[in-house]
Amino acid sequence: MTALQLVEPSLATLSGFVDALERGWSRDNIGLEKTIRSDLAWIARDPSGFVASLDDVEAKGAPITLPDGSQARRLPGYNRWLWDDEFCG
Repeated sequence: MTALQLVEPSLATLSGFVDALERGWSRDNIGLEKTIRSDLAWIARDPSGFVASLDDVEAKGAPITLPDGSQARRLPGYNRWLWDDEFCG
């Protein structure tokens, strides 16, 4: 067993992320089922594009749709995955 690490999302680790989605884990605690479906569809359609979208330090991504339906500009950000021989969160 390796030590718990923060790893940059990659195509090599994407299958662990997909497995977690298929078991009900979501990176969104508000619209979790919608986000799971959206993530799985995007990954099936364009796995490289999905992984590339997870780091957006210049906030070039599409606007965020808020719960009331309005849209807001995206904030700069990046994602890292907890990894301990497999995806942990």
